[in-house]
Parts: sequence; structure tokens; C-alpha cells
Amino acid sequence: MDSGALASPATVDRMIAEIATRQHGLVSRRQLLAAGIPRHRIEHRVRTGALILVHRGVYRVGPIVAVRGMEMAAVLACGGHADPTAAHPVALARWTAAAIRSIAAPRQGPIQLVAAGCAGRRRPGLDVQRVPSLPADAVSLVDGIPVTTACRTLVDLAAVARPHALERSFALALRLELVTLDLMRAAIADRAGYRGTAMLRALIEKEAEPAFTRSEAEQLLLRLIRKARVPEPEVNAIIERIEVDFLWREHKVVVEVDGFAFHRSRRAFERDHDRDGVLTNVGFRVIRLTWRQIQHEPIAAVARIALALGR
Repeated sequence: MDSGALASPATVDRMIAEIATRQHGLVSRRQLLAAGIPRHRIEHRVRTGALILVHRGVYRVGPIVAVRGMEMAAVLACGGHADPTAAHPVALARWTAAAIRSIAAPRQGPIQLVAAGCAGRRRPGLDVQRVPSLPADAVSLVDGIPVTTACRTLVDLAAVARPHALERSFALALRLELVTLDLMRAAIADRAGYRGTAMLRALIEKEAEPAFTRSEAEQLLLRLIRKARVPEPEVNAIIERIEVDFLWREHKVVVEVDGFAFHRSRRAFERDHDRDGVLTNVGFRVIRLTWRQIQHEPIAAVARIALALGR
């Protein structure tokens, strides 16, 4: 573009908008300079409020903060980018990545990232983990933002998460079909010796155990209920045109048994969530038990039911 075209404020504004549109309303000074926008044009827009400083060298275009604006700004501040055709030296990681991939709840605190080599600088409000390299297959784009893959995220979490939190995130990743057991085994092999990988390996092997079918789990649970002398439930009863596994109508308690295939399908998860919502809205308490809980934690499983009936 020639200097005459750059002299036009409208042209400069259009160029800035084109970059910001791809990046949740964010631009970096580096990107603007690379696009041919002179420094004095950038400084003028900073002074007049058209560009709002978020991090050093990173600006928001306009007053509205996009849903993923702070995460995108963090990536740009550390020298990252949103170009899907290029390798990514910086990506959201650990709990921030887990939250974006819906395998953990959002957490308060600094945005967590991983940066390869000397990429980026220390920034207030950002927690940057430095690594020698960041392989291309360890990062993918989510809403145009580089984020560590679900496999890499779980391996990273294994070093810092409590066992229960890691197990929950692992189960959600399987349920949402973001990972498979084979992919997780490969991810662990690539990070052999890192802290937490033994715990993650144990979860993988636990998932790989032979599973009860749904009907087998129901039969076992019914035997446990009778052995514990808990009131006999109705089996495969109908409420609000929904068939439930076990029903204590008088106590308004429903128990559903989730077979091994339960967490393999996003569609199944959403369907069961909708079913539970209908039952809750008409006053029923829904307890979900997995085949693993019934098989390995039978006393705790029956105790949950007895407590609900007692209440």
C-alpha cells in the first residue's frame, strides 16, 4: 500500500478492523506495524481512545470486551497469533485450556499459557510456563485462539491437579470425545517421566477395564439394594413419559445407572441432562451411578440412595 493510501484515516481504521475481527477485537502493535501502519497513526488512536491498552503492545479496538477477549489478548501479549496456517509458539494451557475445552470449570486467577523457547515476556496477570518447544500437534485453535489439545492439557494438568479434579477432567474429555485412550497413551509416552503421568496412566488403565453392561449394572445394584434392606424400588418405571431405571415414587427419588458407553457420546450426555432437568422440575431428585461405582464402591452407592430416601 502506498503512503497516500496510508494517509487516509478511514483506510487505517479499516485495516485495524480487519485484524481485530479475526482476533476477538484485539490487535498487537507488532501486527499493525507489519501491516504497514505508521507508528504515529497507532499513537494517535491510543491517545484518542480508539485503541485501548490491554497489555503492553496489545490493544482492544473499541470499548466492548469480547467473550474470549482477555484470552486472545494474553496470547498476543506473549508473542502468539491466531494464524491457522502457521506454527504456534504460544498457547493457552492448563486450567485455562481445560475451561475453554469444557473439561473443567473456569477458575479465578491469572490466565495460564505455555510458550516455546524464549517466546514472549513476563506480563502481569499472566502465568506463562516456558518449555523448550511446542509441537504443532500439541496445539489447535478454539474460536480462533491457540489452545493446547485436550491430550496435552490433561498431561499438563496431571502435574498440578488433585487426583479427583484430574479424574473429573479426564472423564469429561472422554465423554465429549475430545480424547481416546490410545491418544492419551501416546501423549503420556511423549512426556514420559514428567510429574503426574503415573497418575494419569492409572486413570487410563482403569478406564480400559472390562465394563459391565447397563443391564448387568442394574441387576447388581438391585441385589445391593435388597441386601441392604433399602425399600424396594419400582424398576423401569415411567414418569412424565420418561422411563427411569429405579423409582421411589413416594420419596420422589430416581436412580439412573450409567453404563460404560455413557461418557462416550456428547449426544447421550446432553440427552440425559435434559431428562434430569424434566424430572427435577417436577420435584424428583435424580441420582446417577456409574457401573464403576456400583462395582467398586457398592457401600457408598447404596448409602447415597439410603440418604436420599431418608431425607
